[in-house]
Amino acid sequence: MKKIRIKSILSNFENDTTTIEALAELNEEEQSISYVEEDLKVKIIMFKDKVTIERKNEDYDLSLEFVEKETIKCKYSVRSIGLNLEIDVYTKTLEVNENRIYIEYELFSESKSIGTFEYKLIFREWFNEYKKRYNKNINRNIKKIRNWRSKIYSRNSK
Repeated sequence: MKKIRIKSILSNFENDTTTIEALAELNEEEQSISYVEEDLKVKIIMFKDKVTIERKNEDYDLSLEFVEKETIKCKYSVRSIGLNLEIDVYTKTLEVNENRIYIEYELFSESKSIGTFEYKLIFREWFNEYKKRYNKNINRNIKKIRNWRSKIYSRNSK
């Protein structure tokens, strides 16, 4: 599994936005990304034409499935009170790119809209990002050392 850096942005119809930045694990074999958001375990699984998002902790278990232009029945369980809800997810837009997922969707309970949401997940390999930054710092330090050396040699040759 690869370490990646993710940025998750969830906005609702009232323009309330939650942004999370974290290290995550990319499982290339099952095409999934897993990370922890406070006490919440999040797993995103990417398929050819659908995405599932599982969000779990001690209190609740939410599993959403997104297929563009389709309505899918999904489960939402609130363990603390023993409540199991079935919600409908209508996916207006689903885009999965090399380093980005974008989903615009609407949730319904008993045929009534709960709200419209927009979810963005941006991800990149953490190691490559770290390596680029590290190499940039090394190159900068090498230049400083070379400048320092040349100053010393020029003083000694006089």
